[in-house]
Amino acid sequence: MPRSFVRHRLAACLLWMVLWAPPARAWVYPEHRRILLRAIEQLGAADRALLDSLWAAARSGYPERFTLAVIEPGQGRHPVALDYAAWAGLAGDHSCSPQAMLHSILHEPWVLKVADVTARLKADLRKARRPDQTNNAIRDSDIRLQRADPAYATRAGANNVHFLLARTGGRFKAPPTNAPPARRSR
Repeated sequence: MPRSFVRHRLAACLLWMVLWAPPARAWVYPEHRRILLRAIEQLGAADRALLDSLWAAARSGYPERFTLAVIEPGQGRHPVALDYAAWAGLAGDHSCSPQAMLHSILHEPWVLKVADVTARLKADLRKARRPDQTNNAIRDSDIRLQRADPAYATRAGANNVHFLLARTGGRFKAPPTNAPPARRSR
């Protein structure tokens, strides 16, 4: 099967999942991954069979990069391949476009390191009992992610998603810093 065909089928599958996914909130990779994992687990039989067949076709071109099953709910530390649920986590912080994400998944060695770091984050978040423990787990994970993915911080800054630039025009005018807070109208 030609790789271009596999890429088109993967893109179609990804688009299908995005268009039909219910709204959800997630901030870190393990949460993104869990949401897609649960969504796939809840698919009807026909939709799941279609997704499984698309995954099998994609995997035939890259068997060393993709898990045998479309999702691996028990995947933990030191993964040797990525399941489809990992794609949502990688899309969140580790790519600026679908093309860049697919390239990274198929060719970059750091994606497995990122999956390992985030499996550790998931465990650390599960153990956290206080807000400071949660914050520390996330910050420690950010440091590990920067080591695993060399472009982690620069990519986030370059795409203006996580580190928004200040407005330079428009009608919004910030109040002076010593101004009292605005009152709400009732």
